[in-house]
This record gives sequence, C-alpha cells and structure tokens, in this order.
Amino acid sequence: MWADRPVWVRDLLCLGLLLLIAVVFTWPTTFGGQAPIPTDVEQYRGMAEAMLDYEEATGDDALWAPNLFGGMPGYLIHYKQEAPQLDDLPRLLRMGGMWPVQYLFVLMAGMYALLVFLTRTRLAGLVAAVAFALTTYL
Repeated sequence: MWADRPVWVRDLLCLGLLLLIAVVFTWPTTFGGQAPIPTDVEQYRGMAEAMLDYEEATGDDALWAPNLFGGMPGYLIHYKQEAPQLDDLPRLLRMGGMWPVQYLFVLMAGMYALLVFLTRTRLAGLVAAVAFALTTYL
C-alpha cells in the first residue's frame, strides 16, 4: 500500500506526521499557556552581571568578564552584534506565532530531507528526524 503511493504523497504523509509530532510534543507551551524554564538565560545573566554593571556605569562596552574562571574575554559571553544570515531564520519563524512548533518542525523536516537525500528511504528519514529532534529534549 505504501509503495503504491506516489513519492510526493509519501513525502507529504511523512511531513504531516512530523508536524503532528511537533504539535503534540510542544502542546503545553504552545496552547497550554506554560513556558519552559529559561535556565540558559539565567546562567547568562549570572555570567554577564559584572559586564552589564560596567556598561551601565560607564557607557562603554565591557571587554572582560572578571567573575568567570578568574577572567574571560567578554565577546564570548555578551555581545551586541547580530549575525544577519543566522538570525533571520529564527526571526521569520517567530513571526508565525507558534514558535516551539515551528522550530521543532523545521528541525525535523530538515533532518528528514537530509536523510531521504542520503538514503533514498523515507522511513529511515522519518525515524531519524524524530530521533534527532527529540534527543535534546529527552
């Protein structure tokens, strides 16, 4: 039954299943009103506290973080520049309003496309996309 379907139908079914998995996995944050705990933001604030205080007091950019490992270059922790090519995709995805679903779906769809290109097997691409996307969360 699966082999009788055209290739584009199989791809659409796989992508639809990936979208369903992304929606179900992110349901509490997207539709339930919950928010993930931003531990990376809390840790950043602790690392950059001395640099932020210096910038607030003097108005100059801090180049050194004295409270980390006996001192650390500031560009590794706190910088104001953006990478235009890298920051455009997340900014575009956030415009849709369902940020966690879109992020997870793009991650799974990209892995699916890569694996289908490398293996020419849609089932392998589907399983690998789900495993790759959910590995960081589980």
